[in-house]
Amino acid sequence: MLSVEEVEAQAEAVASLFGPRPDYVKRTRLAPELEGVTQQAVPFGEGTIAAWRVGERPAVLLLHGAFDSQILWSPLMAELRRLDRAFVVCDMPGFGRSSDVLPTPDTQIEAIHAVTEALGPIDAIVGHSMNAANGVCAVAEGLPARRMVTFALSPRFEPQFARIDRRAPEGTPREVIARAHQLVIERTPESPRLDIATAATRLRIPGLLIHARDDERWSPDASAFVASHWSGSDLRIVDGLGHRGVARDPAMVRLAAEFVCA
Repeated sequence: MLSVEEVEAQAEAVASLFGPRPDYVKRTRLAPELEGVTQQAVPFGEGTIAAWRVGERPAVLLLHGAFDSQILWSPLMAELRRLDRAFVVCDMPGFGRSSDVLPTPDTQIEAIHAVTEALGPIDAIVGHSMNAANGVCAVAEGLPARRMVTFALSPRFEPQFARIDRRAPEGTPREVIARAHQLVIERTPESPRLDIATAATRLRIPGLLIHARDDERWSPDASAFVASHWSGSDLRIVDGLGHRGVARDPAMVRLAAEFVCA
């Protein structure tokens, strides 16, 4: 049994693992569905957001999660093209081909609004992981979407906690990990814009929340929590697809595409 002092000292060391992954390599490969499509440069802060539009009608906005890029949506883009549904996809700030920007809730929500204003009209959103949550908040702020799909929706600290858990020394006691999580929360500035419960309560559009039971990043309880506050939403818990795979599985891709095309 560790003493309080020992837990605190070890937790300080583990909490320092919070931050950018040193082994992270940007996913800059272009999805095949975007070959030949003009890459737009949407002004954002002191840099730009890489974005692409396919189709002329009101579009579906596709938002990838942390440490990913537009390549995540390759299967869904192919399905939307097959259904002749216009879409807009981007590399969120700090990821892919976009400028390096610290990916806080505020920067990501502002980016969602910027891309919508530049490449709209947008009438539906599909989001994954942290930007599923940020997308919910953007819609609650007034982004004009009539339908929304979320995959593996994650709350504010999920990416940081996942990195801490993955990079902590083998055999680190659970009480040390738990205290390290608490330290990260205490030391990270609050973002009033990412009040996911309040945002979900404000939504008046149909929603489809899809989450894998075996998600290695975050429990499906996160999606269930949001669904409980979102009137008119449909929660689907599925098996065997994991955190990223759930957004690329053929059956889930068809389900999402049919929903935004309804």
